[in-house]
Amino acid sequence: MQQIDDVGISRRLGRLRNSRRQKEVDISTVLEISQAHYCRLEQAKSKITVDILQKACAYYGVTAEYILYGTERKMGSVLKRLEGFSEESARRLLKILSCLLFTENNIAEQKDSAIYKIFMGGLMELIPVRAPSAIPSVLEYEKNLRDVSENTMIKELGISRYIWTSIMKGAPIKNMEIPLKIQEQYGYGLDFLINNRLQDDMFLETLLSQETSDRRQEILRTFDGIIRMQDRDIE
Repeated sequence: MQQIDDVGISRRLGRLRNSRRQKEVDISTVLEISQAHYCRLEQAKSKITVDILQKACAYYGVTAEYILYGTERKMGSVLKRLEGFSEESARRLLKILSCLLFTENNIAEQKDSAIYKIFMGGLMELIPVRAPSAIPSVLEYEKNLRDVSENTMIKELGISRYIWTSIMKGAPIKNMEIPLKIQEQYGYGLDFLINNRLQDDMFLETLLSQETSDRRQEILRTFDGIIRMQDRDIE
């Protein structure tokens, strides 16, 4: 499990706040915590929780990976094509592209990957677009996919029955180790788990790169044609 650096998080929170030229009290209001609590976050004297991270990502327009680790991801060519579409429309289009990319030639080696589960295994359809987090749906999906009990899932993740029940009821998640454990155990991306966003399209870029040049161009021509038929609906 990747370790979280509280000092690094505090510095990035400070830089993000300064980039907006705002005071601690302004951001504490956005994050719905006290000013004292926010100051402790910027001083690395308090640990960031999942619910606070979600609000910070939404406000600054950054990923969970950036705030936690300083990882900045450049938008790939696939998502650039989808600029101007709502999250719901973008997911629908990514589903179409996935159907073009996942073929009988690569399904066998990809079917256990998180990305295959999201787009081709039915997981994406189970997660409401407006859900604040994908975590409850992911846990329910993994439990049913492998036909295991809640007790097995609880043991795998090393959490208590109380925490499991709280998560599945949609209660705000505090402990940052929970999404980290889910990522480690099942391979889903952190920004997807925490913020319910499909922003990392590099898996699709990788699949495209594995195709022949002619096949790749054929897929993109088809995809671009489908995009042109859609109405862009900026949120």
